[in-house]
Amino acid sequence: DHDYVKLKINNLSPSGWTNIGDAIADATALFDEDGREDAIWAMILLSDGRANMPIDEEYAREYALNKSRVAQEKGIRIYTIGLGAKDDLDEELLREIQTDGYYYSPSAEDLEEIYTAIAEDLIYEVEHDIVVIKVTLLKP
Repeated sequence: DHDYVKLKINNLSPSGWTNIGDAIADATALFDEDGREDAIWAMILLSDGRANMPIDEEYAREYALNKSRVAQEKGIRIYTIGLGAKDDLDEELLREIQTDGYYYSPSAEDLEEIYTAIAEDLIYEVEHDIVVIKVTLLKP
């Protein structure tokens, strides 16, 4: 639901805490509840990659990786985007979480190009995911 996603994004506000594991788990739950089985399931994680919730950084990092494995086992593609200065990112974690691409964006101005690249990747998959089940030649 496009409008629902826009509403959720517009209501986000930064708090200094990053719970990547819960974000992945919540997105996975949305696919489980409302995802069409005939659709490509893909999520995009935009973050600095510095998992620090719940509990502490070490636990949060392992928790995020665990939740990403659960999503992957369900066939969900994960794209990650590291936003901000390279020194402030945990690119290693974002690369470990992704299944279909990690992108770096030094600023919000670069996001449109990245989202376009991801959309093109998904569109290409849809356009080329054709399965021929049976061909019957009819002679007049």
